[in-house]
Amino acid sequence: MITEYSALFILSFSLLVLLISIFTIMVSDKAISLILAFTTVICYVVIFGLRDYSIGSDTSAYVENFLYGNWDFELLFTALTNLIRVFTKDPTNYLLILSLILGFNIFLAYYLVSKKLGMEKYILIFLWLALFSQGMLTGTINLFRQSLGFSFFLVGFAFYVKDEKFNVISIVFILCSGLIHNSNFLLIILFILSSKFSYKFVFFAIVISFIIFFGHINEFILDKFGSYHIIQRTLARHLYFNERRSVFTIYLNIIYCLLNYLFFYFYSVKNKKYFELNKISNIYGLILALSIFMSFNREMALRFFILCHYIAPLAYLCIYKKEKSKLILMISISLLILLYLLYLLSRPWFVNQFLGHIIS
Repeated sequence: MITEYSALFILSFSLLVLLISIFTIMVSDKAISLILAFTTVICYVVIFGLRDYSIGSDTSAYVENFLYGNWDFELLFTALTNLIRVFTKDPTNYLLILSLILGFNIFLAYYLVSKKLGMEKYILIFLWLALFSQGMLTGTINLFRQSLGFSFFLVGFAFYVKDEKFNVISIVFILCSGLIHNSNFLLIILFILSSKFSYKFVFFAIVISFIIFFGHINEFILDKFGSYHIIQRTLARHLYFNERRSVFTIYLNIIYCLLNYLFFYFYSVKNKKYFELNKISNIYGLILALSIFMSFNREMALRFFILCHYIAPLAYLCIYKKEKSKLILMISISLLILLYLLYLLSRPWFVNQFLGHIIS
């Protein structure tokens, strides 16, 4: 098992994948690009899947559940755990198998969208944007079950974008996401809304979420409905994490995700009939609106902010297909991701998770 992942290791790994992705673009061969992309994703999840049990605050809980079955998890996650236990009793293998499922789902979702757009040879550069975002890095070791569930949602959503309609396979994958982590049922509601409403409605939803958050209306909601059992339970489980989640980090997430969304929004306005971008932009915007609304509870907000990081590269992939100044766009996006990664690697609260210093 790997006992720590230093900031230098994560940065070096990121730069190596970036160089490989640039090479795949220069080669201009779809088959080579797809093979390298798949291999890179699998290597990524294997490296983090082989982590020591002290890495990340959630890992020890999953190991304990696998060994003793004393945690009550969602139906599909429990079934998956029990199925893996039939074939292996080693918790390292358990974490590795779950990580491989996560990685395969992420690759499949990006492959489906890139194939629809005819952009397969560019898949790795956009996967790089996702793999070394806060969302994937945090979701690989912490909030792991939610990210695993979201990877199923992402595959279902990708099938929906690919076929431009709901079908059995997209619905099954999306439902699976909620059965792995129940918070993903909120995403199913957002997905239904995103398929029914225009990008202008989504923009309005984000504005409303800002008004609610900065107007402290959510505090009134808590005072009014805080006595309900499910709300009490949610607050009891997550508000204590607020001391560990800095306010600055939440505001940085708001700014980072909002800048992304505004770029997607104005591009959607110019390309009203661009189905793929409009649908991806809409679900991104609604998740962002939910994240901003939840930002009074920093732990819960972070759970949804990191999901935006998985989706943003798909929207950029759509824009890249249409944009004439491709080199300028890619350099700008890559620099943004690298700057954000450098910020994360300078923060002890982030790096300590990868060094085994946070165990609860």
